[in-house]
Amino acid sequence: MTVFQPPISTFSVVHNPSSATQATISHTTETESTSPATNNAKSYTIVTAVTASIAAGATAQTPIHAYLRDGATGAGTIVWSAVLAAPADGTGIAEQNNLNIKCTSGTVTLEFEGAGVTASVESVSMQGFDVNYGGV
Repeated sequence: MTVFQPPISTFSVVHNPSSATQATISHTTETESTSPATNNAKSYTIVTAVTASIAAGATAQTPIHAYLRDGATGAGTIVWSAVLAAPADGTGIAEQNNLNIKCTSGTVTLEFEGAGVTASVESVSMQGFDVNYGGV
């Protein structure tokens, strides 16, 4: 019999690097140590909200992608994406709440594809929870 267990933990991670630096954050799925070892392999992460923003200085930001990956930075399967741009001295933002994105690789990453233009500032944030399905 398979039963649902309540969330093991919730998380909220943010990265606000210095100017012209790639913003990237990762979360590693937490496993419940009190569960039988065979159940820990059934743990996964649910992402419930993501935000990616970029602010440009004197140089406009040309289109740049933000990716939510089920896996490590630069390598995981893309499960959500947005394209952002910003006019000179302006901002671009992509924000989505009430998501229910299941990530099973053990790591989930939200990142820009690279650094923005000179004097631009990127920011990413991600919220969600970890769950464990196990047998009784």
